[in-house]
This record gives sequence, structure tokens and C-alpha cells, in this order.
Amino acid sequence: TRKYTKIAVIGVPCAVQAAARIRASDNDLLRPYAKAIRLVIGLFCTETFDYAGLVHGKLEKKYKIAPHEIKKLDVKGKLDILKQDDSHLSVPLADLEDTIRPGCRICTDFSSLSADLSAGAVGSQAGYTTLVIRNDTGKGFVESAMRNKRLVSGPGVDTAAIEKLAAAKIKKNAKK
Repeated sequence: TRKYTKIAVIGVPCAVQAAARIRASDNDLLRPYAKAIRLVIGLFCTETFDYAGLVHGKLEKKYKIAPHEIKKLDVKGKLDILKQDDSHLSVPLADLEDTIRPGCRICTDFSSLSADLSAGAVGSQAGYTTLVIRNDTGKGFVESAMRNKRLVSGPGVDTAAIEKLAAAKIKKNAKK
């Protein structure tokens, strides 16, 4: 078997929370994995969709779009679909409620709070990604990437937009 010693984990908040638990565990069986995880990048997330329910259930059946016709999916207040022929279709998120994964209905973490870095389009201008440095590991990664010209800084970030979505997710999913 091959041992991996330098692993980066990229995922939505629930996956990031799992990586954080592995890193924090004192379980002997998890320790090698904890040491191997060098960087955790969490994505901004309001919710995720069940692939079969979304693609086969909604898009194929209701909107008559086959998976091979889809070039890109983008969720920003609605589901924007760019097809291979460069035509577009927008689907209201309310129409996709039944395809949201069950765990998303109780999650209150929008910005991957337990990651080293959080990333997403919210708060940044088109063509840029917002990065939130959460700890020294994330800071070191960003500084190294910038020093080596693998990452460039762009215009300012609208932190209020991020905070607004984070608060909305908490309000929507917090236990009452």
C-alpha cells in the first residue's frame, strides 16, 4: 500500500467538519490520517443537491435536459444551467427543494468555519474567489502561494454579503 503524507481536503462544511474531527482525534487509528491532512479548504455552501434527484429527477424529467447536454451548473440565487450549445436556462431554487440533501436542512455552517481556508464566490467580483484565512495553516498556504505567484490578490471583498448568507443559513436551519 502507498502512504500519502501530504493531503489537502476540499469540501463543503459537513466534509470539513469531518476532517476537523479526524485532525482533533486522539484515536490511534486516526492519527496517521490526521498527520497526513496538511490543508483543509472549505467551500461556501447554502445546501447541496442529491445528484440523481436533481439531474435525473428534475432536469431530465421536468426540463428535458440530458446530463450530456450540461456544460456547467451554477447556483447563485437560482440554478443557472449552461448547456453544451451555449444556451442558458435558469431554474428557481424553490423548484429544487425536494432534491436538497436531508443533512443540509439542519446544517448552520455556511462558510466552513473549521477549515484552514474558506473559499467561495460570495463577496468577490466576477472572475475572483473570496478566500477567508481561518488559522496559521491557511495563512502560511496563502502567503506561500502568493510568494510563488500561484495566487494573486484582487479587489476588496464584500464581507457583509458573506455575513448575510451565514446569518440566513443559521436562521433557516437552527433548532427552534
